[in-house]
Amino acid sequence: MPSPHPSLGLIARRLDVSLMTVSRALRGKKGVGAKLRQRIVELAAEIGYRCDPNVSHVMASFRRSASPTYRETIAFVRTHALSVVDEMIAGANEQAAKLGYKLELFQPWEQGLTGKGMSRVLHARGIRGVLLGPNSSVAHPRYWLDWQKFAVVLLGSSLVNSGLHRVQFDHYGATLLALRKIKHAGYKRIGLVINRSFHERAWHRQVAAYQAYVGLPGAERDRLMFFFDSDADLPRFLKWAKSERPDALLCDHEDCHDWVRQIHHTNPQEIGMAALNVFRANTPVAGVRQHEEAIGREAVNVLVTQLSAGQLGLQPLPHTLFVPGTWHNGSSLKRGVWKSKNRQAGV
Repeated sequence: MPSPHPSLGLIARRLDVSLMTVSRALRGKKGVGAKLRQRIVELAAEIGYRCDPNVSHVMASFRRSASPTYRETIAFVRTHALSVVDEMIAGANEQAAKLGYKLELFQPWEQGLTGKGMSRVLHARGIRGVLLGPNSSVAHPRYWLDWQKFAVVLLGSSLVNSGLHRVQFDHYGATLLALRKIKHAGYKRIGLVINRSFHERAWHRQVAAYQAYVGLPGAERDRLMFFFDSDADLPRFLKWAKSERPDALLCDHEDCHDWVRQIHHTNPQEIGMAALNVFRANTPVAGVRQHEEAIGREAVNVLVTQLSAGQLGLQPLPHTLFVPGTWHNGSSLKRGVWKSKNRQAGV
């Protein structure tokens, strides 16, 4: 007859074994002899014991949430002092901790270290995995390490080293997303305003998306692109805006909003504006959030995969992972705000 209260404890008491032994035997785990396992299984069937799926689910969740054991240290190397990578580092640090790795930041210029010196330091510390942060100092910079000793992932689009996996923001997709939103808000003559150095470091992806989507005749489309080198180009920008008369601007970052205000001082027509990099949560500027912390997290995932497979050195077929952005609504696209209000009012 089945027991009125079949349980692991009842099986353990009858066979004079531990609860862990009974649990391992019924789950088919190693560490239990064949004869004892058979006795446990037979007794479980005899008393009518059935595993509670809810308990199993809870225990599995508990095991997954337990802190992972330390595996090894990986390095985040800032390749240039002026590169802003705080959010990438934060995302990488969070993901590394989840996977049992410790992330350590290295800033080689502080010790005057070249790539050769940095390689010696990393190798002496027993570090095999390296994340290389972006470098915004020149258009197409390179960074050197003793590659055969490390698994390396590039972050961002600036470094041009070949043979290394890369995780970067999807500039092309972000430009298409922004242009669709601007068009949907009712604007037709969209100008692209972009820093020339950024244009080069992003491998012209914003311009490629603009050329493919904007839907204007070739000559007019080309005239509505403005490339600047520094803030000193403001007078040239104002002259260009007065000549070409765009009704909306897509800029590479939200600070361009200050330039748009200058246009409004001399032109009563309100010009819409969106940015390809919106970095303040409460900004009135519409545009795309780049989520650099996600780039850091995904870079750790790619690096850990290499380390687990023992893939050190340059790769014959390196791949690139593109992290998409998300849209941020803002009052800088006033036509879109007006349309939304009218829809709600039934106008």
